[in-house]
Amino acid sequence: MFLKILVSKNPVLYKTLHEQIEFKGNWKLGYFKNKDPLVLELACGGGEYCLGLSALYPINNYIGIDIKGARIWKGAKKKHSIQKMNELHFYELKLNYCLIFFCS
Repeated sequence: MFLKILVSKNPVLYKTLHEQIEFKGNWKLGYFKNKDPLVLELACGGGEYCLGLSALYPINNYIGIDIKGARIWKGAKKKHSIQKMNELHFYELKLNYCLIFFCS
């Protein structure tokens, strides 16, 4: 999955154009619907590290974040060619907003 985060005065995370979501501090249960460990890769580029880790340790949840949507698109495209990576997702986001969306 590749989601875009729209940032303004009050940053908001959208799953779809009209569906706002809030998982700060609750990504495992709220988003992934499990209690497995969460691995957050910052500045993930094309997502090679997340892709490799999710193949080695499929029980974990993975989120890759990068500022460039085109780079993330490459990782998301690779992910969809490999069928058993349900718990790997990519987000286009500036790193200075990570605390807003991921820390409780």
